[in-house]
Amino acid sequence: MNKFKVNLEHLIIKAKKSFNETNYIKKIDGSSTAHWNEDWACHPNQRRIFLRFSVWTDNHDASQFDLVRAFAFETINRNLSPYYIVNQIQYAARAISIIKSEIWDIQQSTLDEVTFEFNQLGYSNKSAGVFWTWCKNNSLIPTYLITPIFKDSRSRSYDEEEKRNTDLLISDEKVAAIGVSFNELYSARGLKTYGFKKHPQAYLAVAFATLSLATPSRSNVEIWALPSQRIKSHVNIETGLKTHSLFWKGSKNYPDNRTHILSALSNNVNKILSVMESESLPGRILSYFMTNPSVSLNKIIAAYPKFNYKLDLYPNLNYESKTSIFHLGLILGLYSSDPIVPVLGEHDTRIRIHRSQKWKRFRYLSDINCEDEIANDHTIIYIYNPDTNISKARIHHTFKCVKKYLFKTNNKTTLSKLTSLIIEANIFLNGSTDTIIRGKEVVTKVQDALFVFTASTIHKHKHRKYKEHYTFDTKSIPIPNMYNLQISIRRPTFSQRWIKAALSCVGLENMSFNSHQLRHWINHHAKESGIPISVINLWSGRKDADQAYEYIHTIDEDNAQQINSILVKKSEMEPSSEIKFISIDKIKHMRKLPATIMSEGVCTQDLVTMPCRFLNDFMTSCFGCQEMCYIKGDTQALINLKLDLKVQLGRLNQVKSHHGFNVNKASQEWYKTHFNKTAILTVLIETLEDKAISKGSSVRMSGDLSSLEFRAQNLDTAQIMVRQFTIEDSSKSLKKLLINTESNQSASNPRLAKLLGSFGMKNDKD
Repeated sequence: MNKFKVNLEHLIIKAKKSFNETNYIKKIDGSSTAHWNEDWACHPNQRRIFLRFSVWTDNHDASQFDLVRAFAFETINRNLSPYYIVNQIQYAARAISIIKSEIWDIQQSTLDEVTFEFNQLGYSNKSAGVFWTWCKNNSLIPTYLITPIFKDSRSRSYDEEEKRNTDLLISDEKVAAIGVSFNELYSARGLKTYGFKKHPQAYLAVAFATLSLATPSRSNVEIWALPSQRIKSHVNIETGLKTHSLFWKGSKNYPDNRTHILSALSNNVNKILSVMESESLPGRILSYFMTNPSVSLNKIIAAYPKFNYKLDLYPNLNYESKTSIFHLGLILGLYSSDPIVPVLGEHDTRIRIHRSQKWKRFRYLSDINCEDEIANDHTIIYIYNPDTNISKARIHHTFKCVKKYLFKTNNKTTLSKLTSLIIEANIFLNGSTDTIIRGKEVVTKVQDALFVFTASTIHKHKHRKYKEHYTFDTKSIPIPNMYNLQISIRRPTFSQRWIKAALSCVGLENMSFNSHQLRHWINHHAKESGIPISVINLWSGRKDADQAYEYIHTIDEDNAQQINSILVKKSEMEPSSEIKFISIDKIKHMRKLPATIMSEGVCTQDLVTMPCRFLNDFMTSCFGCQEMCYIKGDTQALINLKLDLKVQLGRLNQVKSHHGFNVNKASQEWYKTHFNKTAILTVLIETLEDKAISKGSSVRMSGDLSSLEFRAQNLDTAQIMVRQFTIEDSSKSLKKLLINTESNQSASNPRLAKLLGSFGMKNDKD
C-alpha cells in the first residue's frame, strides 16, 4: 500500500480519537458538542473561532475532508490569532476541494493547478506554505514536491517601497484635523450638542486617535484593554521636568506596565478618560450582573453608586430579590419606554393592542417578576429591542427566526430563563463575561476596564439596510445587541470609517486616513526630533527591533544630505586615495539613523538594537544585502569585491567538475543560484568602476537577485541614477552546460586554493 496513504489513515484515526475526547468544540449555535462532520465553534485559549466548513466547500462532509479536519484540530490549539487560524484552515479546505486526485497520489502538475485555480477564483493563498509544510512534516506527500507558496507583500522593489512609505506617512494637516474634531466633540458645548450616545464611533475615533498620538502603542490591540485611570505625573527633582504616564497593558511587558504620554497631549488624554469612564459604566454594570446573575438590583446599585439610574420611572420594580437582565436594562436606560410582554397570567387592562390578537394578555416589563410565565408570542421581541417604532412585519420576521431558540420545545418561558440564554451567549461568543483579552498576555478585568460597550451602543446604523439586523447582529446565536458585550476578541475595529465619522462632524471628512498611519506618523516624528531608535523601540513596545524601520520615512534627498555631510571626507577624495569615514558616533548623532563602517562600504542597519541576520556564502559577507551602501572611489572595497568575484568564479568551475554533477539536482540548484549571484557581483563591480558616476556617490542594490537594479546617488546634488540589468537565465546556462559536459571527474583547483589563501583560508580538497 502507498506509504503516504497509510500515514494519512493513521493520522485521521488519531485525530478523530482526540476530537471525541474533547468537549470544547461546539456547534456553531453553541447548543451542544459538535460532531466531526459539522461546522465547529471553539474557544481554545479563550479565543472564539468559528470554522464554517459548509460555507467554504460544497461537499464538506466527504471523506477527503477528514484531512482538513485533522489539520484544523491541530491548528486551533496553536498560539496564533483566530484570524490566522481560520485563514489557514480555510485555505486547506479550498485546496482539497480543488484537487481531484487523492492526496497521497498528488503530482507536481496538480499542485501547480491549485495555485492557478486560486488565482482565477481570487482566493488568497497566504496560508499555502503552512498547510503543505504540515502535509510534508506528517509524510502525507513527498518532500521533493514544490508546493504553492505565498509571495510576501513586503518583498517590494525600491520604488514600491518608496511609494508605500509615502502613502503610510500622513500629512500634518490630517493629524491637525483630529485636533479640530477633539476641540469640537469634547468641549462642554460639543458634549451637549453631539453627545456620545448619538455619535459613539466619532467619539471613540477621537479618543483612540488622541491616545495613539500620545504614545505610539498599538491602538487597535491595546487600547481596548486599557484600565480605567487618570494620567500619573512625576517631577524630576534634579531637572524640574514633569513626565506623564499611563498604566498600559501591552506588548512591552515592563515590570510596572507604564508608558510615557506626551506632555502636550496630557490634558486631552485626561479629558477623554473622564468622558469614557462614565460612558463605559452601563457595559461594566452588565458585565458585573452576567458574572453574578443571582444579585438584586439594590446590590448592583450599591456596587456602582455613581451611575444615574432611572429609578423614578419604574417604582414597581422588585429591588430586593434576584432580578433579570431586562429589569436591569430598564434602570440603566436601555429602553425608551417600558416594553410590553405577553404573559400567561393576569394581564394589564391599561394596555391596548390595536391589532387582531387571539388573546390579549400583556403586562409591562416593570410589573413582571423573574419567574412569571411568558407566552410563546411574537410580541416578546419588544424586550429585545429598544426601538418603540419597530414594524409589525419586522416583529414577525425576527420572532420566526429566534422562536425555537427562545422557547425550545415549550410554549412558555420566564425572564430568568431568557436571562440565562443571554449570559450563555455572551460566554460563548466572548469566552467570558468578565475578562478582556488582547494578544497573548494583555488581560484586563471588565470591572477595571475603560472601554466597555455593547453592540447597540457602538453600532448606530443610519442606513436602512442595516436596520433589519439591529435586534440580533450575529448569525450564530440570537443575542440581543443591547446586551451583547463587545469584549475579548469580539471587540469592534478602530478603522478609517470611524475616523471619517469623527471628521465629518466638523466638515473635514475628506481628511480621513487609516488608523494605523498614526503609529507611523508619531514614530517618524520621534526620529526626526532626535530620539534614538532604541528609545523609540522601547516606547513603541516592540519586541522585534526589525520592525523599527517600517515606521521611519526618510526621503532620498534627506539621506543624501546626511550621508554627504557625515560619511565622506571631501579633502581625501583624490583619484588614488581611499575614501575615509569619520567617527561612527558622529554618524549616529548627525543622521539620527544607524550606520556602521564595513569593509565593503557602510551598513545602514542599526547593528546594536537589530543584529544582522543577513547570510550569504561569499567572501564579502555583506554582498546582496540591501542595507549595504557602497561608496564610489573606495579603493580597498573594490579590491575585495574583485578578489571575491575570482573566488566565486573558481567555485563555479569546481562544482561543475564534480563527479555526477549532471545528475545531482542539489548541485545543479546551487549552481543556478550561485551563477546569478556571481553575475550580479560582476555588475556591481562594473558600476563602481563606471566613470560616469562621480566619486563619493553611494551605490545601493535594490530589488532581489532575480530583478537587479542599482541606484547610484550623487551625495552633493542628491540626484539618483538608476541602472537596471538583465541577468542571463541561469537555467539556460545550466542546460547548455549539461549538454556540453560529460561525466566530469573532480579535480583539484590550484587557482582557487591560491585565491582562498589571499584571504587566509585554504581549500581542504586541495
